[in-house]
Amino acid sequence: MEEHARVDEARIALRTAPSALLTAKIGIGKVHNIAFSPYTHVFDRVEIADFAGQNEELASRTIGEMHSRGSREVRVGQGDARGLLSKGWSVDQIASLLDEWAFSAHNPDCRDYPHSEYHRQPDPSRATNRSLGTRNDPYLVAAYLRWWAANGGGEAAPPLFNVGVTFGPLGDDSAPLDFPLLNRAITAQGAIEGGWSGASSGWRGDKFFDNPDPNLVDAAGERKVGADGLLLVHVVHKNAVGRSQTGHVRDHHTLTFGISIPSGGPAFSVVVNYDRRS
Repeated sequence: MEEHARVDEARIALRTAPSALLTAKIGIGKVHNIAFSPYTHVFDRVEIADFAGQNEELASRTIGEMHSRGSREVRVGQGDARGLLSKGWSVDQIASLLDEWAFSAHNPDCRDYPHSEYHRQPDPSRATNRSLGTRNDPYLVAAYLRWWAANGGGEAAPPLFNVGVTFGPLGDDSAPLDFPLLNRAITAQGAIEGGWSGASSGWRGDKFFDNPDPNLVDAAGERKVGADGLLLVHVVHKNAVGRSQTGHVRDHHTLTFGISIPSGGPAFSVVVNYDRRS
């Protein structure tokens, strides 16, 4: 790191079982487990700068694709519409959606990552930059899904995914979207408040948006082997200030995703050696 060397010049990559632990010290380093199976996460960093309009268009195109593939309304116990759901998307289609999500401060060099051949190529029109942590990086999740599909491993084949979009309370001035958008606070630095919505009367919570078989979900909401995956599209209204009333008003509606990847995928750990002299 002091020499600004590439990550792949200072690491040992190990494929492991999901429950396995490294039992021997290798140099002076740190183990990074980057297996995204199981993985249940709402990405809490969003784009509010140069690519905000591009991401708004991505949200609109995704909804259009859901309609063209066939979608249905998801309703709570009282009958109110909670959102839309489209089933049967492949891992490659999910990975492509994640890779289209653009960040002005996040344009990583794919060679700095495991699965580099499956990782999104950097935008050549601007400098490479990495601003999102490993567990919060949609491009790394996309690369993992492609790697799983191409190489197998783990306990199961990669799942199909259900894609949903959540409705919110803000229906005015929602174009180019044609449904009411979410009211969540977004800071001036692009951090979004809130994660998965919790359970309420007649609703199991957003982790269960596609109503998975209860036998295929554990107590923490993680999906077991055999369950479908879920990609949940959240679009926050440009005028949203959230419950805290502290949200930053923006020029465009803001896209983020929640994703739930079932167990069964191969694990992949990286030991980054921070002492290159050892």
